[in-house]
Amino acid sequence: MQRKIVEPQHLARTLRALSSSGSTIVQCHGCFDIVHPGHIRYLQFARRLGDVLVISLTGDAAMGKGPERPYIPQELRAENLAALEFVDWVVIDPHPTASQLLELLRPDVYVKGREYATVTDARFARER
Repeated sequence: MQRKIVEPQHLARTLRALSSSGSTIVQCHGCFDIVHPGHIRYLQFARRLGDVLVISLTGDAAMGKGPERPYIPQELRAENLAALEFVDWVVIDPHPTASQLLELLRPDVYVKGREYATVTDARFARER
């Protein structure tokens, strides 16, 4: 069985090969501290947009959601997402936003949750 939780550099090489063979790469990013039905719907929607679904999650050190967060350590959050059969790969991002990882992975489609449509936080402007 293929390991779904991978290092960013390894994943970038794999995605370049898949992209050059015509696959559409879709990436989603989030904290996924507690995976809930809204997350599942969002990820299923993203999966329908391409051939390969990559989920990047914010690592523990970069999560800025207040004290006592994350509730669930990054390795377990990654394992939860990797257990979803429609997810191809999961990568832990050590940065607070996905912008650097987006530059490395270069997906064809980047999907963000609806709640970010009106966010004016400068940290997320680069992701757009």
